[in-house]
Amino acid sequence: MDMTITKSQRDLLIGLLGVLAAVLVWFLVASPYREKTAALKAENDELQPQYEEFQAVVENVEDYKTRIIDADAAKEEIIDHFPSYIEREDQIMYWAKAAGEFSEDMMFSNLSMGEWTTIEVEGTSEAPQEQVEVEVDDEGNPIVAEVPSVSTSEYSLYTDTLKMDFQTTYDGLKGFTQYVLAQANRNKIENLNVYYDPETENLRGNMDLALYYLTGTGKEYVEYNPVPAAVTGASDLFRTGYAPLNLEAIGEDQEASGEESEESSEEAED
Repeated sequence: MDMTITKSQRDLLIGLLGVLAAVLVWFLVASPYREKTAALKAENDELQPQYEEFQAVVENVEDYKTRIIDADAAKEEIIDHFPSYIEREDQIMYWAKAAGEFSEDMMFSNLSMGEWTTIEVEGTSEAPQEQVEVEVDDEGNPIVAEVPSVSTSEYSLYTDTLKMDFQTTYDGLKGFTQYVLAQANRNKIENLNVYYDPETENLRGNMDLALYYLTGTGKEYVEYNPVPAAVTGASDLFRTGYAPLNLEAIGEDQEASGEESEESSEEAED
């Protein structure tokens, strides 16, 4: 049997083989790459907003650095206004110093102190803000756990309220209000009640003054207003006064005493 293939049949066969090869290349190579390209394009479209966001961050990184420095400085400025601890003596001395400075225009009475409470500092804990009673020692000072280092950012804000009655002139009340606002340590007049007293023609009232301190800052305790040293004993036991020594009189007394000693010695020899 003659299996001779004509030229046209050969060309047709070669064409069919080319088409088959093209189909195989499409399904085995081109199609998977096309699907992969489509997947990458979809991923690229999805990541485009995030890329733009990161690009904006990169373009503004210097501005962010400056803002971080400013924010740290603002935080330190706020912390500087809070002492690391307040004792009962500090509270009493706050009132005593104010009473001394405004003794001519304002008279305080019925000073009382409340219970120490702690307030969660916003942004340092996921727990909701609440006031919790604080354990105190026999003298009424709050018992505070070991203060963590400043890097932990675990702050605890404590507060207590000084309650006091007062009688004052109008200028005295204005002066005391300015005195509270001018304090370096943070404090706040939480409640103020004032009324005119026709009998004295002055103002009477009461106020609640809140004091604060902040632990976790790494600062050492400093007395709020140091208690002055108590004077004991008599400053001049024999009441000699403070006149200077009379050196001439002392010299004459010494000479007279020497002459008396010589006369006594001669009499003793005789």
